[in-house]
Amino acid sequence: MKIIYFFKQYNTPMYTWQNQHIIDELKHHNVDVLVFNPLDYDSTEIANEELIKHLKNNRYDLFMTCQNEECLYIETIKRIKQMSLPTMLICFDSLMTPLKHKKVAGLFDVVLISQEDVDGYFRKYNSNTIVSHYAANPYFFKPDYGAEKINRMCFPGTPYGSRAHIINTLAVDDIPIDLYYNYKGTPNNNPSQPEVSASVAATAKTLLKHRIGRKVIMGALLEKIKGPEPVNVNLPSIFLHDGVNLAETNKIFSSHDLSLSVSIGRNSGNLKNPIQIVHLRNFEIPMSGGVQFCQYFDELASCFEEDKEIIFYRTQEEMCEKAKFYLREDNENIRQKIRVAARTRAENEHTWFCRFSKAFDNLGLDY
Repeated sequence: MKIIYFFKQYNTPMYTWQNQHIIDELKHHNVDVLVFNPLDYDSTEIANEELIKHLKNNRYDLFMTCQNEECLYIETIKRIKQMSLPTMLICFDSLMTPLKHKKVAGLFDVVLISQEDVDGYFRKYNSNTIVSHYAANPYFFKPDYGAEKINRMCFPGTPYGSRAHIINTLAVDDIPIDLYYNYKGTPNNNPSQPEVSASVAATAKTLLKHRIGRKVIMGALLEKIKGPEPVNVNLPSIFLHDGVNLAETNKIFSSHDLSLSVSIGRNSGNLKNPIQIVHLRNFEIPMSGGVQFCQYFDELASCFEEDKEIIFYRTQEEMCEKAKFYLREDNENIRQKIRVAARTRAENEHTWFCRFSKAFDNLGLDY
């Protein structure tokens, strides 16, 4: 099976993760994905024209994209449909950006959304949607059950906002945490202040148009009033390490006794009812053979069984109590059972091939 993926791919981890996650895994199932990158062309107009030329001269079983009309023109989508080529739109972070694909969602044969359409936006767009959570590549993320384990919690990633608060709360209660991020800082290559102001204004204008976006703005305002909470690196329970890549992240999850996963979206941790999102980390941890430790929310609980495949907490008090309990050295057998059960569940139900198979079946494709 051959897929052409129209994807504006920058050479940064925020974009290249799809190579290790999606493209590599599908290749193991004889599904080849060719990335058609519009950044390879001098302009968006040229990229759209070259895409059509390429499709006329090459055979594919599926056209796939995550772009909206700003990069992939509506007229281009219509021309592709005239070729009788099945089309699929992937809406990453659909809960946080439900308006991003408003103008194009109804033009595709199938639309994958990363979380439940709780506010019904995609229904309004008359799109054929499939809820397709993030997943993890079992050929890339592999557990090492025999490795010597580190009796600490780990968190690879930048500890800002709610993450910092959770980490500080745990560390104050003497729960040891290994943090992996670029804590030494990087050169200041930020855009000028007018550019930043214009970008923030444009983003705020979009966020105000939907409920989740308004919660993001409210959370940001509260954080500004209260002031951001940085990680207290002076706490003796916090151990700092340099940032890591995906392969190294796999080893960290596999080797630590607990892996912290923060589900709170953007700045909403300040709110009484924060935004909770399903993200990549929720599947990378169990696929790596890690023991995932996360705040409870229904959508993630539908993916993993509590206390058998994932550890949930509901309050700060319970968070600290459970962290101490599951880090006890005499609970290694419990952790090992969770590692194996979580990996088994992830491998059986939460791979990218599982996600894409639903779309392929919906489209009647052979694979």
